Amino acid sequence: CKISLEIYAYTGQTLEFRCQTNETSRFTRISHQLDNGTVETLLSNDHFNIQYQRSEIHIVKYNNIYIIRIDPVKYHSAGVYTCEDDVSAQNHQNHVANVTLRVLERKNGIKFGQWKFAKVPYLPASLTSNALKHKFASMENLILALFLLILRQISK
Repeated sequence: CKISLEIYAYTGQTLEFRCQTNETSRFTRISHQLDNGTVETLLSNDHFNIQYQRSEIHIVKYNNIYIIRIDPVKYHSAGVYTCEDDVSAQNHQNHVANVTLRVLERKNGIKFGQWKFAKVPYLPASLTSNALKHKFASMENLILALFLLILRQISK
């Protein structure tokens, strides 16, 4: 079977997920596919890949369970984490666990001038500051237009 899970996490938070492989497997591969398509092999044959070793990703093996801990979550942490073993591949079981991680930026709220119109708990971290300014400016115009429309309906 193919197992997929989607997780949303804030930057700076600690995240942990587990990957259980076949008890008789001799080879396990854990990889991380970034949003741009680049694939990083984090662990191969129980050896952590030094090329992609970063201080925030820790992988611990306990029997046939791999614990992947990301502390702290960064923008670079986003993407698809894949865990597969050799036994499942040989038996054509396609036993692959995919964990898709979406990284969010924590925000308290959005302010337009002196007014606070909406509480927004998070924003996609991939948006640039210019895109945010443009998005918020158009949102302010939309809210203002809706406010004027409501006032017009009330006054009729």
